Amino acid sequence: MAEFTGSIAITDNGAEDDLHLSLPSQLDSSDSNFSQSLKKDRSSSESDLTQRQNCPPNNRSSLAVDKNAFTLGLDSKVKVTWDIKEDVGASDWIGLFPSGETDSSKFLDTKNRGMNGGQEGEILWDLDALCHHFTDDVTKVCFKYYQGSSGSLMTTSPSIEICNQKASNQFVTGTSSIPYEGFAALRGSNGPRKFCIEKWGRITSLPRAHTCFNRLDLPPYTTPEMLFEKLVTAVEEPAHSA
Repeated sequence: MAEFTGSIAITDNGAEDDLHLSLPSQLDSSDSNFSQSLKKDRSSSESDLTQRQNCPPNNRSSLAVDKNAFTLGLDSKVKVTWDIKEDVGASDWIGLFPSGETDSSKFLDTKNRGMNGGQEGEILWDLDALCHHFTDDVTKVCFKYYQGSSGSLMTTSPSIEICNQKASNQFVTGTSSIPYEGFAALRGSNGPRKFCIEKWGRITSLPRAHTCFNRLDLPPYTTPEMLFEKLVTAVEEPAHSA
């Protein structure tokens, strides 16, 4: 049996929470079920998943998340909920992957679902603890549920957009760090200067920032999605910061 090198998180009520694993380094040849699940050919897992997705909706396994966007340092943990229509076991595991990743070994983080529930269950995932993976302004990720005994991919969650505010702070204020007291304590070139937003430009324009006096000029975008897309584009193009 392999030596356990993970950690068990204890909740406020004293119950055991998630089992955090570093895979597959903590496994040896004696851990046959879990080791085989990681080594299983990925194309077979994808094929298995395609066949499962062709099942009627009421016979289809699912993996859900309670949010489709997450801002580092602001949002609470993500709740991942599963409803598996096939056999489940304590060796089943859930992985966090970059969206579009097809290699089951290239996860960002994993959790062994252990004895957390039966066919249905949930687990909390702390994405802030994984912030070193999310250095871009926006990173898309998803969760995948694997059957431990066979290595089969059972189901995949919808994608989550993870936002890193440091780049946005740099764009607006000229520095990635924010005063301990928050935006209210920001300073400009001539002393204290609170952050402000002003309407400016046309819907086709990109936002622009004035870092000397902490002002963001926003065009009259019609939807939050348009605002998000335009702001990300502006942050990635420094010419729009004055």
